Amino acid sequence: LSEENLAHLEIHTTLKGPYPKLRQLITTLLNKEPALALRELSLQRPNADTPDVEAKIQFVVFLANDWPP
Repeated sequence: LSEENLAHLEIHTTLKGPYPKLRQLITTLLNKEPALALRELSLQRPNADTPDVEAKIQFVVFLANDWPP
């Protein structure tokens, strides 16, 4: 089955914070929700002196075939 044949929901978000915390959050989400997949991740840091990064994240949640009810 291709992804296009499956019911899914796309989530686009931008988060800012220290890289280790963002990585921990993404890892926790993926480990706790088996229907969640990371489709795209883009990291940017304005300069080397800045501790925070900006993460543009795209998740996909695969839904049961009978959703929505």
